[in-house]
Amino acid sequence: MKVYINGEFFDEKKAKISVLDKGFLYGYGAYVTTRLYNKKPFLLDEQIKKLIRSAKFLKIKTPTIGKIKTALQKTIQENNLDNATLRITLSAGINNKPTLTIIPKELIINNEIYKGIRVITVKAHRVMPEIKTSNCIPSLLARKLAKKRRAYEAILIDQEGFVREGSRSNIFFIKNNVLFTPDRKILKGETRNLTLKLAKKIMKINLCEIEKKNMYKADECFITHTSGEIIPVVKIDNKKINKGKPGRMTLKLIEVFKNATP
Repeated sequence: MKVYINGEFFDEKKAKISVLDKGFLYGYGAYVTTRLYNKKPFLLDEQIKKLIRSAKFLKIKTPTIGKIKTALQKTIQENNLDNATLRITLSAGINNKPTLTIIPKELIINNEIYKGIRVITVKAHRVMPEIKTSNCIPSLLARKLAKKRRAYEAILIDQEGFVREGSRSNIFFIKNNVLFTPDRKILKGETRNLTLKLAKKIMKINLCEIEKKNMYKADECFITHTSGEIIPVVKIDNKKINKGKPGRMTLKLIEVFKNATP
């Protein structure tokens, strides 16, 4: 794969940034990940707006939307990508000159996850959760713990005992045909936003605070993220959800979401 760095392409094994780049030194940057379906970036405008919004919050100079889109299309063409993900990162760079990188990755989905995954809960929270910052240490540590415990994902629980989000996902619960999901102190993913839009057509929505103890009482549960779309959760910690099977409404949403993609 060829990686884009400030207008040039490099073999991924040789792609480098300076050790003086503030993204390397301090995790000072913003990023988003977009997914290709048949060579077409999905929800690209929303992703780029999030990137620019996050970068401006961090006081990082931002390229134009057009420049970012052009760089992305060049990366797609350079790598002849079809179905893949691309991580777009804007770091603070050196001497107020930002570094724009685009890292493509082949998309490999294990379809077994759609039979239902296990998640664990971890007491943690993102740094500045409302923006997509490159500082992901709490999430990375939570993900390592999930891997150690043979779980697909870690769900972050704040100091007050409220459910926030996954280390790389948003989380949803269904109870009595009502969809519940946290709406504060989280990073609102574009897959989450589209899922809510689609879900409104088939069920009621409740954006609210959710206590950890109430997670286990859900009729159904699922997470959302860019590469996996909607993934059923059938076990939280050691508690089975819906007898360990994907729920009816979750499966319906997966179908609806698939129909909304290119």
